[in-house]
Amino acid sequence: MTTDYIPTSYKTLRDWLQTQHDQIPANAPTIGMSGDEQTIFLNSVNILLASANDVVDLMDKLDRLTADLQALEDIHLPIIRQGVKRGKTHSGYTPGLGQLLGWIGGGGSIDPAISQPSISVSVHLGKIHVDGQKPGFEAVTVYRRRKGEPDWTPVAIRKRKFPIIDDAPLAILGTPEVREYRAVGIMNDEEIGQPSVMVEIVFAG
Repeated sequence: MTTDYIPTSYKTLRDWLQTQHDQIPANAPTIGMSGDEQTIFLNSVNILLASANDVVDLMDKLDRLTADLQALEDIHLPIIRQGVKRGKTHSGYTPGLGQLLGWIGGGGSIDPAISQPSISVSVHLGKIHVDGQKPGFEAVTVYRRRKGEPDWTPVAIRKRKFPIIDDAPLAILGTPEVREYRAVGIMNDEEIGQPSVMVEIVFAG
C-alpha cells in the first residue's frame, strides 16, 4: 500500500511544510526548479504553513485547556455533587424541580455479567477518533494494541466524554498498520462489566 508523501495530520503537515520552506531555496537548482517556479512553489508552501501553524497552536492550546478542565472537574465536581445530594434531601425539593435543574440522571444499573460500552473508530486528519456509548457507566478506559500484539495499552483512562483521540505515530514511519481497540466501563474509579466488542482499523498515519 502506497501512502501520500504529503502528511494529513496537522502537526506532521506543518513540519513537512517547514521542511519545504527551509530546504527548497538551497536545493531548487539541483532539481531544475527555475526562479519563477520556486517563487510560486514557496508562495503556496508559506500560505499553507501559516495556516497550519495557527491550527497546531490552537490544538496545543485546546489540549492544555482540556487537561486543565479535567483537573478542575476532579476537584470541583465532587463539591457540586455534594451540594446536589444535600439539596435533594430538603423538604422543598420536588421531582419537577430536579428535572428543571437537571439533577435527575438516567435510570438503570450496571450488571457486570452483561453491561459493556460500545465503540467505533475512524481516521480524521491523521488521527484515530474513538467514539462510543457508555450506558450506565461513569467513564471508560480505552485500550489499543497493534494486530498480533498480546498486550493492550491504555489510550485514555477514566474518560467521561467521547470522542477520544489517539495520535500515537506509526511503529514504522510510512508503513500502515492494523490497530485494535476496546473499552472497559468505569464505576467508582474501578473497571466493571464486560469489555466492549473489539474493533479494528487500518491506520496509515
